[in-house]
Amino acid sequence: MSINRRRYFAVGWLICILIAGISWRVLAQQSGGTQTAQQASHYDNCTSIANSGASGVTLTIAAPPSGQSIYVAEVDMGFWTTAAPTAGVATVTAAGFPNTNPIWTFEFPATANINVIPPAISYGPGGNKASPNTSVTYTGSTVTSISEYIHACYWYAP
Repeated sequence: MSINRRRYFAVGWLICILIAGISWRVLAQQSGGTQTAQQASHYDNCTSIANSGASGVTLTIAAPPSGQSIYVAEVDMGFWTTAAPTAGVATVTAAGFPNTNPIWTFEFPATANINVIPPAISYGPGGNKASPNTSVTYTGSTVTSISEYIHACYWYAP
């Protein structure tokens, strides 16, 4: 085969490949199928907020911009006693969710210097969606001698 024939043959294949690539892109853009969107989990960019101190700690996530909701990705909390608690149960409540507001209850022995750190509560990739245009508040226990912290990771979205 001569060099000219090889060149024509190579150029012909190159043109076929280019035409096939362009046709593929045009057909892909014109497909009439259902388009899907993947929901991001936002774990990589959620805002962290925390509060700690003596009993009765309150953590409030400010209301989102109009038309949006708060999505809570994770909540974690911890408790410690500085003296023997007067009551043995610490409760944390949440407000701002549409159906059920979570309540967590932890029992303590009547002993000083006890630490309770439960596992973090993770709501999965979609988060726990609060009511639209509503703030979310976590309120800690008011048991004497129990100190606490509450931490949440969240994002705003429609």
